[in-house]
Amino acid sequence: MRYFAKFLKIIPNWVISTVVLLLIIYISLDSNPLDINSIILFEGADKLIHFIMYFVLCSAYIIDYAKSRMPHHTKIGPEISFGCLCVAIGMLLEIMQATITEFRTFDTYDLIANTLGAIVGFLVMHFYGLHKLRRSMIPLYVRHHRHSSHHKSSK
Repeated sequence: MRYFAKFLKIIPNWVISTVVLLLIIYISLDSNPLDINSIILFEGADKLIHFIMYFVLCSAYIIDYAKSRMPHHTKIGPEISFGCLCVAIGMLLEIMQATITEFRTFDTYDLIANTLGAIVGFLVMHFYGLHKLRRSMIPLYVRHHRHSSHHKSSK
């Protein structure tokens, strides 16, 4: 987890969630994203993919939010808001698939998978992930803070 925290610290805030969101938009609206039609998948695999995409999206938003607040604690209100935002994005992309593309359709089960992925992403990040991430990132922020205040006081 410490290496993951070091990696997260060097990435500017909101880059991870922006990249994940753009990737999901591409995958959702392209006719054959990543040449996926050539891959043979098991029945219902697309629902699992939807779940994973929105789990990752919600987790990315919450991680980016937590990074922007470090070393302070996050608040549950914004975390829930990010979960709701992910659900809204999933709904909007399903509607867009039905209205602006000729090769995709609205699928209620995709929407359910998106929603469940966002909810589970929120729950995992709130009750488990942020605590682990915070514990591994706080020493990085404390060292940086001590180092920068030492230079300020010596000038």
